[in-house]
Amino acid sequence: MAVLIQYANGVPAIKFPLDQDTLSIGRGEQNDICIADRYASKAHAVIELRKNEQGACFVIRDMKSTNHTFVNDETIAEKELCAGDLLQIGKSQFKFMQNPHEATLHQAREADSICQELSQGVTLREDQFHKSFSRRLNLY
Repeated sequence: MAVLIQYANGVPAIKFPLDQDTLSIGRGEQNDICIADRYASKAHAVIELRKNEQGACFVIRDMKSTNHTFVNDETIAEKELCAGDLLQIGKSQFKFMQNPHEATLHQAREADSICQELSQGVTLREDQFHKSFSRRLNLY
């Protein structure tokens, strides 16, 4: 199963399984993934499971949002997602992963790396932190 991993301050924070044919993302509370981000539209984007020649794929579609949807720093109207793609909705960032095992290993490696840097007294630069928070974390 594919997942979206939301980042908070550059650290993997929340894992959302893509277990529906359509998943809505936005600031509005009616969305499947509701983000507390004033730069996100109420109905910002949709991720859809579609059939293709290889079987199935996930596609993200911008819902004509004010601040657009980005995949790997490129503005998109619609794009097929690949493992490791970085999504930006408003100021919130997500990573698309193909299977939960891959996501879990990736999260563990990133967390270990950050903990190791902090234990060595390395100061992380401000530009390494992304101000993407989730209402579910109540950090915004």
